[in-house]
Amino acid sequence: MTVAPDADRLIGREHYAYLQRLAAGADRLLVLVAGVLTAVSALLALSGRGWTAFLAVALPSLALVAVQTRLFPGTRLSRCTVALGLMVLAAALIHQSGGMIETHFGVIVLIATLLYYRDWLPIVVAAGAIAVHHVAFFFMQHAGLPVMAFLPGTGIGVLLMHAAYVVAESAVLVVMAVQMRRELVLLGHDPAELTQLAQAMTRDEALPAHIARMRFPEGSLAQALVATNGALLARHDADLRMSRDNLRIRTALDSVTTNVMIADAERNIVYVNKPLTAMLAQAQDDLRRDIPSFDAATLLGRNIDLFHRNPEHQATMLARLQGTHRAQIRVGGQVMRLIVNPVLGEDGQRQGYVVEWANLTAELQVEEEIARVMEAAAAGDLSGRVPVADKQGFLLQLAQRINALLDRNATSLEEISALLSALARGDLTARMQGDYQGVFARIRDDANATAAQLAGIVGRIQQSAGTINIAATEIAAGNNDLSQRTEQQAANLEETAASMDELTSTVKASAEHAQRANQLAHDAATVATRGGGVVGQVVATMAEIAQSSHKIGEIISVIDGIAFQTNILALNAAVEAARAGEQGRGFAVVASEVRALAQRSANAAKEIKGLIEDSVSRIGNGSALASEAGRTMEQIVGSVQGVTRIMGEIADASAQQAAGIDQINQAVMHMDEGTQQNAALVEEASAAARSMEDQAAQLVEAVSVFRLAQAHADHAAPAAAPGRSGPPRKPATRKPAPALALVPTQPDASWAEF
Repeated sequence: MTVAPDADRLIGREHYAYLQRLAAGADRLLVLVAGVLTAVSALLALSGRGWTAFLAVALPSLALVAVQTRLFPGTRLSRCTVALGLMVLAAALIHQSGGMIETHFGVIVLIATLLYYRDWLPIVVAAGAIAVHHVAFFFMQHAGLPVMAFLPGTGIGVLLMHAAYVVAESAVLVVMAVQMRRELVLLGHDPAELTQLAQAMTRDEALPAHIARMRFPEGSLAQALVATNGALLARHDADLRMSRDNLRIRTALDSVTTNVMIADAERNIVYVNKPLTAMLAQAQDDLRRDIPSFDAATLLGRNIDLFHRNPEHQATMLARLQGTHRAQIRVGGQVMRLIVNPVLGEDGQRQGYVVEWANLTAELQVEEEIARVMEAAAAGDLSGRVPVADKQGFLLQLAQRINALLDRNATSLEEISALLSALARGDLTARMQGDYQGVFARIRDDANATAAQLAGIVGRIQQSAGTINIAATEIAAGNNDLSQRTEQQAANLEETAASMDELTSTVKASAEHAQRANQLAHDAATVATRGGGVVGQVVATMAEIAQSSHKIGEIISVIDGIAFQTNILALNAAVEAARAGEQGRGFAVVASEVRALAQRSANAAKEIKGLIEDSVSRIGNGSALASEAGRTMEQIVGSVQGVTRIMGEIADASAQQAAGIDQINQAVMHMDEGTQQNAALVEEASAAARSMEDQAAQLVEAVSVFRLAQAHADHAAPAAAPGRSGPPRKPATRKPAPALALVPTQPDASWAEF
């Protein structure tokens, strides 16, 4: 029967299926107990103990309990109903037994049976109900009502004792019920099914569908087992997938040609693929020279430190490794290249290392052999070859191709050497005949073209040698005639040079005299200029003195005016003193003295003014005379400067004449020197012509040693006929050929050794 969620809370339905099932089982058991009690009540009724209690109390109570447990099995409502029903049945039995003390023991037993619910509430409900019954019926019995709870005459002490027993039992049972329910909740499910679940987990089996859908208490064993089962199954599936992945990876690593080793975080070897095992087994004898205990078949479980002489250094390096590390080790004569990468988990923690191995011993041996052959070839020895007997694969192809390259180079160089040897012997008919390609074909063509060109040049030299000899003879004869005419011209120029030398001396002397006169005139002009300047300064000084005299006169006039005013003031003071009589007599004396002083100041000022006016008159006359002297000096300076300019022009003209005559003299002397040099050059040219004639004969003799093909002799250019030669041509300057520099080649890659 399904009810609403609010009704579930009201009737106290269990949240978990197992608790619901246990509670429903307890309902069925206690309904059976209620049935037994009802049957006992019926027996008591049959024995004449009263049908009313059976029909009115026992039978309805059983019916109510049966209906409640049927409608709401395993709920708190049904549990409380069962508890009340059992207590009502116990009260009916007590009533039917006439309050016998033994029937009271049934209450204790019935309350204890409620512990099967593992819930404290039914126990409390039953204890409360029976307590109400005992108290109410005790007083009702003593009041004379037809009810029986105790034997007649029982006092309140018995009631209290019964109450104490019930309370004590209820308290203990409540604690036990709470603890049992807590343990039941922690268990969470039927122990038998949990045992089966645990056994299924050991077999990696999935949970039954009904258990997987169940809801279990939080933190219970059942919930933990279900979660553990799910986690174990997920981990089992992950382990299966990982195992399959590892199997595929292991199979792939065993199938690749790369040599791979895997070690854990403690550097213990956990995997070695088949190619690496085969490689190490092949080099095992050499490796045992440095590692006596080495065995390629038992590497798993061993530490990779056995390959290192300094394990502490390698351990520190690997512990700090964050990326790829490349290293090269030499063990037992074998050179191994290692590429190490850390293996990190999803959490970034180091799980181990993967190492790629490569045996470089054969490669390094081939490199050394190739290096020796190449060094010998660079030194000119092309006889060396790379051994091919112990090689295979790429190294065999490399050695064969290098040997083929050396063979081709040796063949081409031998033919070039033969061609150069023939050219050295004078045989210009030799040629390279091999079938070459690429740069060797260009070398062959260029060498043959060089030999053919050299043959043509030598042929033309042979034909031109005779013509050069004839031309040299004619040049020598012409140079003799030119030498005689040049000597005559040199004698004439020598006489002309002597005459020009005398004329040059005379003109130079005149120029020197004019220069000295010009200097004297220049000095006189300088002195006159200074005199004019001094006179000008005198005139300016006289003018300044005149101005000062005028100013002094003005000052004297002011003093005269002051004396006049003072005299007037003294006169006024005397008049006022006279008016004052005896009292102003002293003041009159002072005024008289002041008047006398003012009069003397006025007289002195008049005398000074007269002297100043006379000085001003005399200074004016002196200034006029100084001005006239200044104008006269200016005229003198102008005349002297004119004379200086004329003398300067005369000196310049004399200097120019002297320079011109000197240049003419130098030109004549240069002509004389040139003529002398021409005569010497003509002598040298005659000697050179005679020498060239001898050299031409030697050239004919030298080129006669070359052997030319007939085609060159037939098609050689004819010798130039002797005749008037054209204008001389500048000899062609031969530019030096650029020096050949050896450019160092850089390798395409370099091995880094760690």
